Amino acid sequence: MATTFTAATRADIPTLLQFMREYYEFDHLTFDENVARSALAEMIGNDAYGRIWLIGVDDEAVGYLVLTLGFSLEYGGRDAFID
Repeated sequence: MATTFTAATRADIPTLLQFMREYYEFDHLTFDENVARSALAEMIGNDAYGRIWLIGVDDEAVGYLVLTLGFSLEYGGRDAFID
């Protein structure tokens, strides 16, 4: 089994939305596809916000990873969170 991490592009938004929808359903959260689609497009279009990767196993997308970037006075500069 080969695991890959591929940077997401705008073409991956439908796949990411499906994964998000499944996660929100699992966690009993309200999912607003329009808000999610807009946020994904904005983040993919601006590397200053962070990065999104699709996780693949044997060339099949099985999940995603989102790293958000910010700035913290408490930590004295850049910070990052897995979202």
